[in-house]
Amino acid sequence: MASKAAKRFALCLRSGRCANLFSLRANSFQEVRNSDRALIRQLTLFIGSSLATVRQIHYSLVSL
Repeated sequence: MASKAAKRFALCLRSGRCANLFSLRANSFQEVRNSDRALIRQLTLFIGSSLATVRQIHYSLVSL
């Protein structure tokens, strides 16, 4: 069963309000199990790479 912080993170992603992710208190991250931390790390890397791809497409279109 996912921890409270991991559930809030998933809800944040689904709702599109990821700014709320940064308002999580530090102690709530201590509740996150190792598997949840790995999931959060993978999702963060995926989001970062997706943003980089969108940025590259944007610059390519602007330079046309």
